[in-house]
Amino acid sequence: MRYVLPVMCFLFFCCDCFAQADVDSLHWHRDRRLTWNDFTGEPDDEPIFGARTFTSIKYKLLDRDTACNVQVRCIFLKKVSWTQPQHATEYALLHEQIHFDISELFARKLRQAYCRYKYNRQTVNADVAEIFSRICAEKTKFNRQYDKETCHSLHKMKQLEWTNKISDMLDQLSEFESR
Repeated sequence: MRYVLPVMCFLFFCCDCFAQADVDSLHWHRDRRLTWNDFTGEPDDEPIFGARTFTSIKYKLLDRDTACNVQVRCIFLKKVSWTQPQHATEYALLHEQIHFDISELFARKLRQAYCRYKYNRQTVNADVAEIFSRICAEKTKFNRQYDKETCHSLHKMKQLEWTNKISDMLDQLSEFESR
C-alpha cells in the first residue's frame, strides 16, 4: 500500500507583500516538524496515495535600483495538503516531512544563487526570475527522483538513505537557512 504522493509544487512570485505564514500555511523552520494536523485539505477524488504534500517557494525582489536583495520563503500549504486517516503513520509523516525539507533545500539553493548573482540594473528582474525558474525546475526533478527511489516510502532502506542525504545537504547549506 502506498502511503504518500509526490509533491506538487506551487511556485509563486510575490510582487508587493511578503506576509508571514497564516493559519493556512507554515514557514519551514528546523525546530517545527510537520504533524498530521497540518494536513487540512481534502483528498483527491480517487487518491492513489495516502497523503499529499504541497509546498511553495516564494520570493520578493527588493532594492532593484541599486543592488539585488531577494527574500525567499519556503512554505507548506495546509489547505491543499492532505492525508487519509488510515494511512497517517509516523513513517508516512517522515516521508512527507522530507518533501518539505527538500523544498527548504532548494530555497537555500535559491538564496545561494541570489547571493552569487552579479547585479545588473537593466536585467535584474529577468535574471532573478530565470534563476527562480531554474532552481524550481531542479526541485521538481529532485522530488520525482526521491519518490521514485523510495517508491513513495515503501522502500524503507532507500527512505532512510534519503532522510540522511537531505539532512546532510541541509547542513551543507546551513548559512542559507530560512530565518
